[in-house]
Amino acid sequence: MTPRCGAWWTSGDATDAADRVIDRAASTSPAAPRTTSRLPALDGLRAIAVATVVFYHAGFLVPGDLGVQLFFALSGFLITRLLIEEYASSGHVDYRAFVLRRAFRILPAYYAFLAGSYVLDHLAGARWSTGMTVSSLTYLYNYWAAAQGSPVTPLSHTWSLSVEEHFYLLWPLAFLALARKGPRILARGCAGLVVMVMIWRCVLWLQTGDGAIVYNRSDTRIDSILVGCLLACLASNKRMEPGLWASWLPVVTVAALLLVRSALPRGFHYSVGFTVEAVLCAAIIMQLLQLSGTRYWSWLDSTFARWLGTLSYSIYLWHGWGISIARHLPPIAGARLLGGLLLTLGLAACSYYVVERPALALRDRISR
Repeated sequence: MTPRCGAWWTSGDATDAADRVIDRAASTSPAAPRTTSRLPALDGLRAIAVATVVFYHAGFLVPGDLGVQLFFALSGFLITRLLIEEYASSGHVDYRAFVLRRAFRILPAYYAFLAGSYVLDHLAGARWSTGMTVSSLTYLYNYWAAAQGSPVTPLSHTWSLSVEEHFYLLWPLAFLALARKGPRILARGCAGLVVMVMIWRCVLWLQTGDGAIVYNRSDTRIDSILVGCLLACLASNKRMEPGLWASWLPVVTVAALLLVRSALPRGFHYSVGFTVEAVLCAAIIMQLLQLSGTRYWSWLDSTFARWLGTLSYSIYLWHGWGISIARHLPPIAGARLLGGLLLTLGLAACSYYVVERPALALRDRISR
């Protein structure tokens, strides 16, 4: 099945309900108008993104931050498609409803993770500083981490969730202001914001040389999400028609992404590199949406890939504890890795089925 992403300013195919998938996913992306169909491959892409992060933290030589980049681009793409759909069908964006849906999707699992982490750290004799506690509760952990030099804590990975939360609060308002001026202005506005953030990051990098600042802060990293927004604005039926992409092209794009990430200097990575990586991630998303129904890429829409994609938010939250606890297992070949993966999946499944799904059910009852 080939997704259709048509010129969205009119009704019909342009507002084809293709994004109900957002409520099934984890990462960092719940929320907008209710739709009935789904885009193939997106859960598979989430599974790839979270697996990259998990295996990096498990000690494998994989660039885990590229998993976060893929999550960022996916979030921007999906959220903007949903906003485009809502605006095309109603002429406005219900900001309050948008934020409420996000809150039900994201906050319960996040605060359950914070509570669990606090208890586990307390039992281990580790104490949270006031700054770490307050910043994590208020989704400002990324700014605290930037100011503290990116300390290693059980919450280190939540910097990206803070960036996403700030995006969720600000982007619908910016989207509405730009969308009222037409689709071209919306796309140009997205591109302009991407460039502005990239320039700002370059300035900070040249002035400070501080990787913690440019890596963690929302004002220096939100361009990666905005690249996904731009992809949603530019997507069209013509660009997504069957046969446009060769089945080997995603492999080439991934190779280019790995080359950019690993072979170029640190200064490039912390200045324009984040933006270049996000653009390549967006290209991978577009290619795999097109190719997910083909022989070599159909596994992205398999039952297991969809399940992992559904759990990806919870996996991202809890994988650090799963891997950490498994390090206490006997040093038998593969035991700690397997144990860490199983513990991570178990914790994630508990989070999803015990916390997230009841919260979504409550949201649905309230919204009726």
